[in-house]
Amino acid sequence: MAQDVFIEEIDVTPAKKIFQSIASDIDLKKGILELVDDAIDEWRLRQRPTLKVELWLDVANKVLSYEDDAGGIREQNLNMVIQPGGTTRKPHETSIGEFGLGLKRAIVALSREAEVISRFESEGTFKIKVDDSWLTSNSWKIPKWRTTEIQPGRTIINITKVKFDIDIKTVNEVRQNLAETYGLLLSNILTIWLNGELVEPVKFENWAYPPQGNQPRTYKTAIRTDRRKVNIDITAGLMPTSSPTGDFGFCIYCNDRLILKHYKDREIGFTTGLLGYPHPAVAWFRGVVRITGANQDMPWNSTKSGLDFSNPIVPVLKDNILKLCKPYLRLARRLGEDSANLIAPHSKGEIETVDLTKQANWVLKPEQMPNIPQKRRSEADHLLRNNEETVSKRPWTRAIIEQVFAADLIAGKHVLENKNRFALILLDSCLEVAFRDYLFLVKGLKLTKEQRKELLSRRESLIDAMKKNSKLDDETWKSIEYFYELRCSSYHELGAPEIAESDLDNFRELVSEVLFSLHQLVIPS
Repeated sequence: MAQDVFIEEIDVTPAKKIFQSIASDIDLKKGILELVDDAIDEWRLRQRPTLKVELWLDVANKVLSYEDDAGGIREQNLNMVIQPGGTTRKPHETSIGEFGLGLKRAIVALSREAEVISRFESEGTFKIKVDDSWLTSNSWKIPKWRTTEIQPGRTIINITKVKFDIDIKTVNEVRQNLAETYGLLLSNILTIWLNGELVEPVKFENWAYPPQGNQPRTYKTAIRTDRRKVNIDITAGLMPTSSPTGDFGFCIYCNDRLILKHYKDREIGFTTGLLGYPHPAVAWFRGVVRITGANQDMPWNSTKSGLDFSNPIVPVLKDNILKLCKPYLRLARRLGEDSANLIAPHSKGEIETVDLTKQANWVLKPEQMPNIPQKRRSEADHLLRNNEETVSKRPWTRAIIEQVFAADLIAGKHVLENKNRFALILLDSCLEVAFRDYLFLVKGLKLTKEQRKELLSRRESLIDAMKKNSKLDDETWKSIEYFYELRCSSYHELGAPEIAESDLDNFRELVSEVLFSLHQLVIPS
């Protein structure tokens, strides 16, 4: 039997270029946030009564200076300023920092030369310096100096060779970023100053309070992980003004630090069949998600600028969001058609709190959800008025709009026993017309006579061409295929069952989203 023979110990000290990897995805704004995050955590750890962070962005000299009074860095912990993974954070703490990257990543990402001066409480003042000569050397030892005393509990970081350009626009962007990121934390006890001016908090709390049970609600929930609990507060509602330019969707906070603003990607559910496609019909909607718990359970990525979808709480969080927020997105679609009367005037009210923390499987009572009014089928002139500019530029879209109106008109006639079947067939035909118009009139596809005939006569060829030339996602195509099969059975099979109202509603919503994506037509569902 072979025996192991010891040879030697291998040196696995990392190369200095490890700093390039941990700082590669950090820009000026993110680097400054890392500095502030670190100060907030230290302040909370020390339980000091107040925290003041001061930042100076010198446009003329391209210099960045930072100072906080969070308590200072202990002399024996100065190595953690630059040591990869070095941190005093504990995984179970309700903190912002977790990865041991914040301060060191900020210093390396922001500067080619920086000095860190710190005085822990009333002890001595020490300084270390990080520059290109140290970063390019093989040694991991860094010089430490005793230096002129600064005020007790202070840390000063001077970055004299900033890697990024600093101008007036940059200063304003940094101010806005600080105001939004720490909007829930800024107060008379936690202040941030930029170039001598106080940063005022920005909170995403401008709500509309429509009557009849349609006011915003905060749903308090919790997610269990191992033996710990992560608290989730989801506030869903409508804003008093629509924001079709994109300022709607979700604002997501982890331990009261903003990580995502106006988030409406398909990963969180903004896709067909879930929350729907994010088009102007839902631009009244806002959801504010606050996640609180141990830092090791927070579903942020390493730069705290997005969700980590490998985190085990994210699937449960997404289910919560879909269940609690989908009714408000439907409400936005219904009330938005007459927003001047039904949404905009109602700017005062109270947010209702619904505690779901003790419910294992939520079954919301009717009074715990918005009271969505009966669907009103759109009138043709109303649809055309909504899309007047598009129709004037692309006259062929008028036929598409009128076809949707015809489907709405048929579906609204209760005397027709097969009304939903007729409406579904008409809506599917509307999609085919929209696809052909998109390929021929929008994309200007150049085809031979035979190829054109093929597209006009075979559904499969039309869909293949659309998949190559449009940006509709896989989920949308799966839904289109489902409703096409439903349409075929309704059209060709005499004994086919009547189309359910829910199927027709979902297909109508799908058609609305596709028409917006392809032709920028706004047709509320």
